[in-house]
Amino acid sequence: MTPKRLLLENDEQAIREALRNLSDLTHAAIRGAVDAMARGDMNKARQVVDGDAEINELNAAIEAACFSTIATQQPVASDLRAILAAGHITWELERIADHAVAIAKITIDSVPTGLPPDADIQSMTSNASQMLKRAIEAYLKGDAEAARALADLDNEVDKLQTQLDRRILQGMSDNAHEIETGTHLLWIGHNLERIADRALNIAERVIFMVEGEIVELND
Repeated sequence: MTPKRLLLENDEQAIREALRNLSDLTHAAIRGAVDAMARGDMNKARQVVDGDAEINELNAAIEAACFSTIATQQPVASDLRAILAAGHITWELERIADHAVAIAKITIDSVPTGLPPDADIQSMTSNASQMLKRAIEAYLKGDAEAARALADLDNEVDKLQTQLDRRILQGMSDNAHEIETGTHLLWIGHNLERIADRALNIAERVIFMVEGEIVELND
């Protein structure tokens, strides 16, 4: 292996490890935000909001590393696709974290009444989290087929959101006292659906990285 090739592979490995760390922080933000909502835990919700700064810093560092590697190592073909994919995935993770922060802020805004537990939201959280986990695993393993399989989970999240929206809107129509709480739950569902969509975007970038093909899953 030439010194130049070794340097490129070291740079790519460092980017993958940093992206894995960013993914872990993003997962923690999602879990923390939804757990704070379920428990009415304002302190945990504020921790999610405060933790966004670390995610933003790591996102910026990974993007800078991607740009630096492209500029100094001049990668081509699959190496270039891997670095471009990493930069895009990093951006998607940062936006997913923003959705988690939005959920945490909704929880904070719901004081003093709090938000009731909701089975559809819990199911959406579980599915969206699984999508993100599997998308990152597909990226780290270079597994395009695993990335394609995420389309089914995205469909399930969409169905759950539709079910949630119909139920909450009907409750708001029947009882005006439910409007504020219902609005909060609708926005939480919206953010979870967007998390799933962004996880699917990551899956699409994995396919591009592996196969060199730009696809739209569930277009």
